[in-house]
Amino acid sequence: SANPVATVLDSGVGTIILTRTGEGATATGTLAGAFPAARTALSPVCRKSPNTPVSMTRVNDNSVVIEVGADDLLVGSLVEIKVFSS
Repeated sequence: SANPVATVLDSGVGTIILTRTGEGATATGTLAGAFPAARTALSPVCRKSPNTPVSMTRVNDNSVVIEVGADDLLVGSLVEIKVFSS
């Protein structure tokens, strides 16, 4: 399957590259140094199926992982990544 494509509403972080990294709807967002520990907040919202679990994990300063149950659940959903200043 193709890599997910993000529609960015606002970004003070920069351009995060989304890449499919696993079975189903697992994607990794990468941007060098963009996700510092203790300053990064992740908030996924699955609009298509509100009761479907969506998880987001900060892997390191360079990447986050987004996981949902099925590909089509990401379409039209919101993924908010906030990075607070030091």
